Amino acid sequence: MSKYGLLLLLVGVCILGCGVKGDPLPPENPPVIGRGYPTFRKATERLQIRTEPTEDEEAKKKEEQED
Repeated sequence: MSKYGLLLLLVGVCILGCGVKGDPLPPENPPVIGRGYPTFRKATERLQIRTEPTEDEEAKKKEEQED
């Protein structure tokens, strides 16, 4: 094989093996952002979220106590 044939073969292999061609595309299913989902069902059972009562709830409690 001549020098030019070997060079042509080497250039051809490099061009064909460049990787992904074209513009990049976004993933079909984007990953969930955050800490994920709980693995165990009982992991969230003992978790209690405390919230401050609203004015309406306080008024209802006062009405119930007065009755």
